[in-house]
Amino acid sequence: MTSATATSRTAASDSTSSADSLLKKYSTPLTAATAIVVCVTGVMMFFHLYKGEVQAMHEWLGMGFVVAAILHLLRHRRPLGLMMKQGRTHILLVLTLVISLAFLYPSGEGQSGSPIRPMVSAFMRAPIKDLAPVVGVTTAELTARFTEAGVAQVDATDTIDTLAKANEPDPLKPLSAAMTPRRDDPH
Repeated sequence: MTSATATSRTAASDSTSSADSLLKKYSTPLTAATAIVVCVTGVMMFFHLYKGEVQAMHEWLGMGFVVAAILHLLRHRRPLGLMMKQGRTHILLVLTLVISLAFLYPSGEGQSGSPIRPMVSAFMRAPIKDLAPVVGVTTAELTARFTEAGVAQVDATDTIDTLAKANEPDPLKPLSAAMTPRRDDPH
């Protein structure tokens, strides 16, 4: 081997070790710092706090988190490779993918978003007689819950939507009554 080749290999080795050293020093702290910001701003967005400012911060620092995560994965590529061979990792990846796709799947109104929204909407529009088995009680028991909560004139064909509109001061009263057992109820 010539000295030029040895010098070239040493320089390449030094630059690789220098890159590994930088990854070792900064990838995990940078990932943790940006993850904290993305988590906090995500919670703030969920609760609609400071929407405009927080959304911009969340999006831009989220891009920083992507870069940090890639650097972190590069730094820990060997343990990541071992982890990817485990069955539980495959299950968690598939589960995460399914949940993520559920948010992208359009609802009946042609909009995507939370998969919970269409479910709650169907719950609110269902007649009391159909809703009772879902809640795990009889129609008479569910009607009694509404009456005890102060919702007047409840019929088995009413929906929580119609009862909420009839109880303007507290439109959530029927929903709360449907989900709350009566004091003397064994459920």
